[in-house]
Amino acid sequence: MPVSSTVHEVPRYIGRYEIERHEAEGGMGDVFVARDPRVKRRVAVKLLKKLYSTDPAVRRRFEAEAEAVAALEHEAIVPVYDFGEHEGMLYIVMRYVSGGTMRDRIKAQGRMSLRDVAAVTDRVAEALLAAHERGLIHRDIKPANILYDDREIPYLSDFGVAKASEAIDETGTMMLGTPQYLSPEQAQGHDIDGRSDVYSLGVVAYHALTGAPPFEARNAMAMAMAHVMTPAPKIRERVPELPKVADGVFDRVLAKDPADRYPTATRFARDLKDIASGRWYLVKLSSKLGLGDTRPPPSAPRRVPPPKAAAGPDDSGTLPYAQRDTESTLQEPVIRPGRARRAKVEED
Repeated sequence: MPVSSTVHEVPRYIGRYEIERHEAEGGMGDVFVARDPRVKRRVAVKLLKKLYSTDPAVRRRFEAEAEAVAALEHEAIVPVYDFGEHEGMLYIVMRYVSGGTMRDRIKAQGRMSLRDVAAVTDRVAEALLAAHERGLIHRDIKPANILYDDREIPYLSDFGVAKASEAIDETGTMMLGTPQYLSPEQAQGHDIDGRSDVYSLGVVAYHALTGAPPFEARNAMAMAMAHVMTPAPKIRERVPELPKVADGVFDRVLAKDPADRYPTATRFARDLKDIASGRWYLVKLSSKLGLGDTRPPPSAPRRVPPPKAAAGPDDSGTLPYAQRDTESTLQEPVIRPGRARRAKVEED
């Protein structure tokens, strides 16, 4: 049966995969839930629109990126199992993650709690660190690409798909990712590195905490120019109950110049976790006590051992975390009791 990416006909097969149902439609194509008869497991099959399948440069870049992502092993990244072509359209096969998306949660809740956003950001940041260390940039970080499994554990999906869309620019079609979340340098068509993903992750966290992205515009071009030209509203203007330090953290992660931004996603995630846990208050208290820079010596990064994979034909191949970047940019002071007793701490 022919497959249409606009009319939701459900084909019997895409490649060897037995299609069960149409799951979702996105800007680049349709997602189907399918069964892999060879290994007897459920998978997600993303079928790209013909726009992304007919240009030879797009096809070459898509295949090269899909191969690189398939070799990227990290527990927080939805793994790629396979890719191919069906009736002139490219498809990519990924692990099926059944618990919905971060976008679904924002829509249902209005906005998410600081603790929940910090936890998701921390896990996604670990995934980005692993990818960036291998030279892979996601290019389309957004709530719809953060998926949850049935245990409410988040995963980052769609590595490689945005890279294929970027190649369309060379043929004259404007495709820059998702306008609400793209970085200023991406909006301008400049060369990008991992700090572009850091910006987009900051926009996602801002959206989840406030219920809306920092910028609204009437069309994609106006949205792109807002990222380039307009300072993001202070996050506490929208959520006044957040600690004051949150404004500085989001000013930094959403800086227009990549040089002014957090250098890695894990640095941003660690500061957000410190705010959520209340550790930021120790920094403020240290300043009022006149203790200065009392940061303890950095400890060696810890390694998380890989989880044991479950046996059986439906094993999804859970993969280990990469080495964790444990450096925090919020200082944790050592308070000297004698001086603390003599000091009077005034509240803000």
